[in-house]
Amino acid sequence: MAKNNKEIPKGYKEIKPIPDLKLNDIVSDACYYAAYEPKEYFFDVHPMSYRRQVCPVCHQYTYHKDGTVDPRVVHDLSIGGTQVRIRAEIMRYKCMNEACIKHPKFRHQYTSFMPKYQLTVRLYNYIKCKSFSSSFKELSRKFGINQKTVSKIFLEATDELDITKELSAPTFLGIDKIQIGKQECLVFTCLDDGSLIEIIDDTSIKAICNIIQKMDGYEHIKEISIGIDTLYCEEAIRKILPNVLFYIDKWHLINGLSKSFSIVYEAILENEEKISKQVADEKERKKIKKRVKEAQNWNDLFLLENCDHIRSMDDLDKQNKVCHNFPSINLFKSWMDGLIELYNYKDPESATEYLRKWNSLKYQYPLLDGINAKKINSIIRNCETELIQYFKSEYRHFHSYISTLMGVINEINRRSYGSNYDIMRRKLIYGGYIKTSLNNEYTLSKDYSADSVLKFMGSDDPYYI
Repeated sequence: MAKNNKEIPKGYKEIKPIPDLKLNDIVSDACYYAAYEPKEYFFDVHPMSYRRQVCPVCHQYTYHKDGTVDPRVVHDLSIGGTQVRIRAEIMRYKCMNEACIKHPKFRHQYTSFMPKYQLTVRLYNYIKCKSFSSSFKELSRKFGINQKTVSKIFLEATDELDITKELSAPTFLGIDKIQIGKQECLVFTCLDDGSLIEIIDDTSIKAICNIIQKMDGYEHIKEISIGIDTLYCEEAIRKILPNVLFYIDKWHLINGLSKSFSIVYEAILENEEKISKQVADEKERKKIKKRVKEAQNWNDLFLLENCDHIRSMDDLDKQNKVCHNFPSINLFKSWMDGLIELYNYKDPESATEYLRKWNSLKYQYPLLDGINAKKINSIIRNCETELIQYFKSEYRHFHSYISTLMGVINEINRRSYGSNYDIMRRKLIYGGYIKTSLNNEYTLSKDYSADSVLKFMGSDDPYYI
């Protein structure tokens, strides 16, 4: 056994008997314990055997010892929840083979230590498995290692999966556009069973066609659900899938028009604010400003995606108050709500007739032309065919998959506060967080709450990036 003459770490106390690390190629000389946070065991070790080290040039065993180098410190699996570090003696050797021209010097290699990492092999493998489902920050704290190291191990593990990944074409495909940090991405979803196929950061037509053609059996795709913001890809996809049915469902219509609705809402309030400045009576001017301020604060209640989810009578009262104070908003909201009513119809003929009547309303109410109704009408006119084709779809009840999936992805994206696109993509595809329940709704693998969403991206505080 090597003599233990190494310096005792400051603040540590030597303990006996020495805990067994159960690593086959090392012998423990001493163990020290730090009682303060973070609690830690610190081991001094030396090799079980100094033999069987091969020259990296001539691959012979003809060498002699040539002193030592600075000890190598690596992290290991915890013992009873307490972090472990190992300080290993490193011998240096010199090749003495006469046929070896370079006579290189090389170091002792421990088989239980991971090359290029300050980790044992078993800790590396543990992190490699747990990084798919656990927070990077949690693993970093648990073993006292750098968070970037955990991230690097996760990327290495998923690199292997990306190489062997095979894409299978669904019968019903969903294509959506989302924002991950500053990166605009496309999400491909299998509507047959509600699974995530792929996420790419290239939104070009060429990239979309390439992904579809990589799918095994892509010729059998029958329907593609798209949004208003992905209409541009329809023509190109038709060249490779001439008989596929494109459609826009209710969620995609609402999601696509939400931005336009918000712009119109703000424009109406800005116009009212300008008018208030021309009012001579100061009291009346202050009342108008107060009403505008209230409407601006309650903007979220008028977002299209929230209109079906007014949570309380108080919210309903606020909405009614804004509609009463601003007839333009009331008229515009009624007009947009009327468009959403389209999806209450069951067949293409009835839906087509209703859409024609809805389009004619702008001529009956000239006020609509003054609040950017033409722009929204133009959007609807461009996607009218896809709106009606929704009623020709075979499996309309599957459309809840893509809306709930996108809701989960966007929520994770929003709470991740700028997380790396590459990590987000791999976590979503390989992490197993998004699962489909029996009632066809997407949830996180744990409770769909702020804590679980933050944990998904490897964070338990809102400032983690």
